[in-house]
Amino acid sequence: MTMLPFFKAKRNLDVSSKIDRGARDYQEDALEYYIPEDRQFAVMVLADGLGGHAAGHVASSIVSDTVMESLKPDTSTPKALQKNVRHKLKIAAETANEHVRTHMMENPETEGMGSTLLATVIISNYLYWISIGDSPLYLFRDGALKQLNQDHSMAPKLDALAKEGSLTKEAALNHPMRNSLLSVIVGENFKHVDCPRKAFKLAKEDLLIASSDGLQFLSDQEIAETLGTVNHKSSKKIVGALMKAVLHKKSPHQDNIAICVLRANECMNGIGHSSKAL
Repeated sequence: MTMLPFFKAKRNLDVSSKIDRGARDYQEDALEYYIPEDRQFAVMVLADGLGGHAAGHVASSIVSDTVMESLKPDTSTPKALQKNVRHKLKIAAETANEHVRTHMMENPETEGMGSTLLATVIISNYLYWISIGDSPLYLFRDGALKQLNQDHSMAPKLDALAKEGSLTKEAALNHPMRNSLLSVIVGENFKHVDCPRKAFKLAKEDLLIASSDGLQFLSDQEIAETLGTVNHKSSKKIVGALMKAVLHKKSPHQDNIAICVLRANECMNGIGHSSKAL
């Protein structure tokens, strides 16, 4: 298990991450974040690879590294970055997709590899994101958990069928196609991209939880209950509690787990910091 270092900035803003292999033979999740010095700016990138031992970890590394490099702030002011951040998010995803395609062309044995993408940018108290695949971005506010981004898998469609009575809830939860992805970075055109035009305004004491779908071995209720017990603690304690709760289930099918917790605030001035876990 690898844990990214703890970061604490003005007004108690902090971020921390953990990654674990779960019950899998290989680690195919990649997670990194970057907070530049003296800026109201932060970037987090999470990629969940697919393609097995031959290429899953390669795909997630390519996507994570490419997107992070594309989104790291330049000499622009936060205000200028805020005007074109959505464009930068889309370009970063497209560039990662091109790099995955190039790698497969040059390394035929990795054909079929791919990765989800969840990338967030926070400027002051405004959140932007792009997501492709099923890696969830949660908001925990006032004791309630809400997934902010779209889930590009069969899960929402099956849950909708269960809600209308076409399937039982149990059948929807255990359906063999539940985790099948409808959109993913595989070197081809994206079928679905979630990149909202309008920024999401964060409130003081909001918690953001970005993760691979390995965290979803816990139900939303279990995630919320876990967060409720550690809500006012540091991000290090929070991410540790979430990881402990997942691993406590001891599922023989437990997927890789990557979790990043960011406590939001009205100000984001802090020390430059870059961390990565693979």
